[in-house]
Amino acid sequence: MNNRKTAIIIISILTFVIAGTFWYVNYLMNKPLDIEIPKEFTYNGTKIALAWTDDNTGESLIIQSDRKEYNGFSSVDVYFSITNINKRDQDMDVVVWVESEKVRVEGMERLENASQTFITTSPLTPLLNRRGEPSGEGDNPPSYLGGAGGGIDMARGGARKSINGFTTGYSANDQIETGQTNYYKATIKYPAKSNGEFFIEAFGYRISDFGFRILKIKGWALKIRHLTSDI
Repeated sequence: MNNRKTAIIIISILTFVIAGTFWYVNYLMNKPLDIEIPKEFTYNGTKIALAWTDDNTGESLIIQSDRKEYNGFSSVDVYFSITNINKRDQDMDVVVWVESEKVRVEGMERLENASQTFITTSPLTPLLNRRGEPSGEGDNPPSYLGGAGGGIDMARGGARKSINGFTTGYSANDQIETGQTNYYKATIKYPAKSNGEFFIEAFGYRISDFGFRILKIKGWALKIRHLTSDI
């Protein structure tokens, strides 16, 4: 009987130690990097300040933009950056949410020192509920996001949700290394002299050693709000 109690105690201690070690290692791996996030960049000889962001508490993909409000007759160019402060490389979906189908993202480019790397964008269907399933009745098939890496299952990360009621948007797929900052330019077109809002989000997925995309525990990486006025 004493041997059995001793064995139970030893097993319990080992279980506790293993669980504690796993938790601590996981904590260290998910602890954000303590790095300085760039506040400006130079593109084609022009210095662009990244003047706007929102509350980034608890986020691992930090989005900054050159403005909070944009003005233009029927289109605006939006410069923004994404910094990965997670300790793992990320495969990410970058989504621009817009108010209606009258607003279009004409293109999204990743900006490099002296070049533009085009990133494919595609419409984001509004017929999805929070589980990523078709909200319509009948034989409607599941919908997919198109990106540079091909079709991306809308339900890949579990739930997608509307952003302040916005259900229309455009997405692009890109990769970002740990500690890296990517710079982008998005061209947004809308009816002339109209007012509106749009949002930019980034959803991060860990890239495993085998190349699979694995959803992080915190699937909603960041939400940022942009306003357009007097346009």
